[in-house]
Amino acid sequence: MPAPEDLSAALRRLEDKQQHLEELYTHQQKWVQALDESILEIRKELARLAARFTLLDSRIDTALAMREPGRDLLDEKPPHY
Repeated sequence: MPAPEDLSAALRRLEDKQQHLEELYTHQQKWVQALDESILEIRKELARLAARFTLLDSRIDTALAMREPGRDLLDEKPPHY
């Protein structure tokens, strides 16, 4: 049977490990919360950019539909010429 001092030291080590693990868990919980918030912000920004892309895409389609037939936009000279 181990000596009481050995058991006492082993118990202290286990308590220290438990406290350390609880601290790590707390830090991980904070990181998970921060990551969740970041993901939500990224999703909002992605939705905003997708809406902007859709708007710009429809404007381009409208502009292309309104151009004069037979007129090539690539050969057109800039307005300052």
